[in-house]
Amino acid sequence: MTDLEDSRDRGDQPSQNLVDEIAGSQVDWRGAVRKHPIPTLALATLGGFFLGRRYGWQLIEDVSAYVAEELVNQLQGALEGGLSGDRR
Repeated sequence: MTDLEDSRDRGDQPSQNLVDEIAGSQVDWRGAVRKHPIPTLALATLGGFFLGRRYGWQLIEDVSAYVAEELVNQLQGALEGGLSGDRR
């Protein structure tokens, strides 16, 4: 099983990692979403709307850079694993 498949099985995704970095480990945002899904969605939508209106292009640049970095890291890991593995 690859690292990517392992992370999918654990539920790790770049978007979740980004939220964890922003919110910190002390905030149980997953529990809040489970307990109050509609208000949480409404709050996220409203927050996204206002952030997008004010910082839209900067957010797109930052998220794009984050996703590109994650992609490069995963590709490097896959290439290093493939290059160092036994070929028969």
